[in-house]
Amino acid sequence: MRLIVHLMILIALLLLSACAISDLSMMQTAVPTGGGAVKASAYMGNGMNLYPTQDFREIYNAIAASDTVDYFLEFVTPKDWLHWGKEREATVSGLCVNIGITDETDIVAKAFVSGSFGYTLGVKHLIHQSQGKYFAIMPVFSVSKSSNMTSNSSEGQTVFYADDKNVVTSAAIHGIWSETMSPKVLITYSPHISLTRLNRTYNGKDYGPYYIPHAGFRGNLRYTWKRIFLTGELGLELVGKHSSGLMTVPSYACGMGLNIGK
Repeated sequence: MRLIVHLMILIALLLLSACAISDLSMMQTAVPTGGGAVKASAYMGNGMNLYPTQDFREIYNAIAASDTVDYFLEFVTPKDWLHWGKEREATVSGLCVNIGITDETDIVAKAFVSGSFGYTLGVKHLIHQSQGKYFAIMPVFSVSKSSNMTSNSSEGQTVFYADDKNVVTSAAIHGIWSETMSPKVLITYSPHISLTRLNRTYNGKDYGPYYIPHAGFRGNLRYTWKRIFLTGELGLELVGKHSSGLMTVPSYACGMGLNIGK
């Protein structure tokens, strides 16, 4: 009986292990869209799971002391908790729209899903342009939310119940450098720095906020044919962890879009 309940709790924790997702894709170049023009694209990529950055000791202690658990569950170390299904990444799909408000400035809006729903809003501004080379900066703000509820019963009695909600907010600034390789091909490099805040509500009780600093680098290749463009992107994210260590997360994305307007 005790082993069965242990397994039930482990399964429940696995179900809750990929909830707090931050989209890692950039899918941008430094080239502005142009005043009055619009670019829209659909993409698939990956997002970063924020759970492995924290040990959540207070939440796991609450599980162990819960009224619905009739024994004391002994967790070994936070390191063990982090290996219970807490993958560093998750698949993300989304939409991205660039709206040119001037010839140098775009409004950038993204929406994504990955078990959670999130959106990003930013401003991209061209700083320098010369002989097919472009440099822009892009501050962005992102929000995503998720909710999971699970329960397990044994012999007609509830032995585990979890209602887990997450709110993730992020602020980042990107420096974007693009260079025209040919009339149809554009290559882009972009470093960025970010600060993410995670708020977690477990069984009605608030935990956090947890602050997660991270930085990374993205590179993408864009091919344009008439009004259609294809983008492939690769990168790497370095993420601060609760134990003062670093977690590395690769990023990848691909998308197809359409130039609308000018």
